[in-house]
Amino acid sequence: MIQELQARDREVRAHEQAHVTAGGNLVISGPSYTYQRGPDGRAYAIGGKVQLDVSEVANDPEASLQKSEKIRRAALAPMEPSPQDMKVAASAGQMAARARLDIAVQRREEAQLEAEQRTLEAEQQRSEQMESEQADADAQTASPLDAAQSIENPADVTDPVASSPAGAPVQPGSDAPAAFSAVVASSQSAAGAERFSQYA
Repeated sequence: MIQELQARDREVRAHEQAHVTAGGNLVISGPSYTYQRGPDGRAYAIGGKVQLDVSEVANDPEASLQKSEKIRRAALAPMEPSPQDMKVAASAGQMAARARLDIAVQRREEAQLEAEQRTLEAEQQRSEQMESEQADADAQTASPLDAAQSIENPADVTDPVASSPAGAPVQPGSDAPAAFSAVVASSQSAAGAERFSQYA
């Protein structure tokens, strides 16, 4: 009787310690034991439990998935898991399935948002390119018109000699020197003719 109680005590303690070791920071309390007093007056552990945090991580499916895997390892850590251990492990498996589903939905939504963002950026680039091309086309269309207008209105060009008052300085780069030379040449011819007539 005493040997059986001793063996049971060792088994129970090892079982619960395995839960604690694998559970790590998930252990809320324990191990705690149920005792039976033997014929020798000593108390022997005949049952025990370890309380684990088996709740999901709010709004974080990745963290919930990792936590569920740790819960399952802690539940199945003993050499001979109890029915309650198997139940906890099954619950952890369900948590993992929900977490994987949430992760898949989250990734799909992120991919959709990224695709929409790329579409908006592409449309904006096309719009900017079209505006740039239109501006270039407008500039190319306006230049020939300006040239035509300057050719069609020769009356707007002012003769620097005709418009300049007598004795006014001639602006550099104008056609005034040529016109002035013509006037001087004409004057010289007339003077020469007068001199020639005097000696005729």
